[in-house]
Amino acid sequence: MLPAPGGTRLIIWNEQPLDPRERQTALAALHEVYRENYRDLLSGILYWKLSTSETHASLEPYVLHVGTASKDRLQEILLRFAR
Repeated sequence: MLPAPGGTRLIIWNEQPLDPRERQTALAALHEVYRENYRDLLSGILYWKLSTSETHASLEPYVLHVGTASKDRLQEILLRFAR
């Protein structure tokens, strides 16, 4: 349940419209906190939705395509953790 004007509302995530910016925003925020405050506490990050096949997007909409000429900004954000 999430707060909403006049009370709360139930969010069923798999019924919501797909917004790839959500994962970018979440990982960018995590990197910012890591960089500014917790560099010594976080020793790694695992993003498990990786694939080399673009056809996997029909099975998992938030998959990150690696090893291709992907223009997915998420890959750029994940690489920041290695620097």
